[in-house]
Amino acid sequence: MSRRHLPNTWVPPGDIIEHFYLFNARSLVKNLADFHLFVSMYNPAVICVCETWLHGQLTDAYVCPSDYTVFRKDRLNRGGGGVATFVRKDIHAEVVSFDLGNCDIDIDVIGIDLTFDTQKIRVIVCYRPPYYTTEDVKYIERLLTTRWKARPTNG
Repeated sequence: MSRRHLPNTWVPPGDIIEHFYLFNARSLVKNLADFHLFVSMYNPAVICVCETWLHGQLTDAYVCPSDYTVFRKDRLNRGGGGVATFVRKDIHAEVVSFDLGNCDIDIDVIGIDLTFDTQKIRVIVCYRPPYYTTEDVKYIERLLTTRWKARPTNG
């Protein structure tokens, strides 16, 4: 299997994992040129980004490479934070709906179900700021122990 192409079929996790990347951006806009260079060189299947520092005025088209779909959760009430998952367009992806339940939770989280043939992989990207509370920790535990449903996207 080429590092430049991941077939749209299930492959063993050991082979697929080399196509998943996590990037702590501390401002995706500030690091956008490096991000796009990395994507063009390695053509990863999925890139998870923490601390995107994105906001509503920055469009998906501005930050997203052309062969990818971006799923993002921007921090709304203040700067910093934010998470995004970039999925190559040849991979079927569905957003996972999380019931926040508690509006006081200060965590940015996005979940994506990826389908390879009949197998699914769930990817959850979470940003917890340094000043987290015990309620934030309980919420993360609930995220990891509850079966959440995916909803189809147009990506």
